[in-house]
Amino acid sequence: MIRRSLAALALVAITCASRSAGAEPTLAEKASARTMLDDGYAVLERDPKQALKLFLAADATMKVPTTALAVGRAQAASGLLVEARDTLVAVTREPEKAGEPAPFRRAREDAATLLRDVEARLPTLRIDVQRDGNEPFTVRLDGQALALDALGKPRRVNPGHHVVVVTRGASAISGEIDVAEHDDRPLVIRLEGTAAKPEAPPAPSAGRSPLVYIGFGTAAAFTITGSVTGILAITAKGGSAIANGCVQNACGPGAHDAVDNAKLLATVSTVSFIVAGAGAALGVVGLFVSDGHAATAATIEPYLSATGGGLRGSF
Repeated sequence: MIRRSLAALALVAITCASRSAGAEPTLAEKASARTMLDDGYAVLERDPKQALKLFLAADATMKVPTTALAVGRAQAASGLLVEARDTLVAVTREPEKAGEPAPFRRAREDAATLLRDVEARLPTLRIDVQRDGNEPFTVRLDGQALALDALGKPRRVNPGHHVVVVTRGASAISGEIDVAEHDDRPLVIRLEGTAAKPEAPPAPSAGRSPLVYIGFGTAAAFTITGSVTGILAITAKGGSAIANGCVQNACGPGAHDAVDNAKLLATVSTVSFIVAGAGAALGVVGLFVSDGHAATAATIEPYLSATGGGLRGSF
């Protein structure tokens, strides 16, 4: 019954009205607008989106408060509360004209009443972007660009699902949220910083300590030296000079040089094996200290003297 009364008032207004701007609608256009309004109110409750299409077409022809009010009603019934608010605000703010039909005044009053209801139902969304650095970025809500100074402030949105996309440089981060009527919801999007940061020192090398190569290299070299000189010492002791010149560990003058040479080779062999052992021990130590920390520069050198031999250096 209420819907029929609204349609009747709108039809009366259309019959008496002319458009506020542009040429006077023809009788055929007025008749078409009346039909669309009548059909729209007939389906408003069960199919508000179809009613909205009919009301928009009628309002495009007439552009009067009654047709605009019908559009606002269908938008509110369709969940388009933001659009309904804008439409109803425009109706209430349209100045009254001298001699206008009474239904126009009634339409403004009805629009004000409906506007209060729509504003109470409207949800709000507060979008905030947290970031590091000062690199510029853009924000889009459901595909529409947002002013950055509006961030953090309540923004009227329609009930339903919303997508916010924040773009900075070549990267984009999105956030999604569902809001219902009367809601006041926050949505915070965090951007990882792209500003230059102090470069971290390079990770220490996990390679072998120089002690490994120095120790085992020394061990290998002096093992060879000890083996060669040991073989030469054994060969010298079995030589003809010592065999012919020495009887029961007593050697004559002619065998002294051969005996001294054999002793020297034996000493060198012994010391070489000692140095090789020390080098092997140093290599083992190097394996244990190869823990990824920077090694201190080391200098190592073998030495040989009349009293012995070994390795010496600084670490």
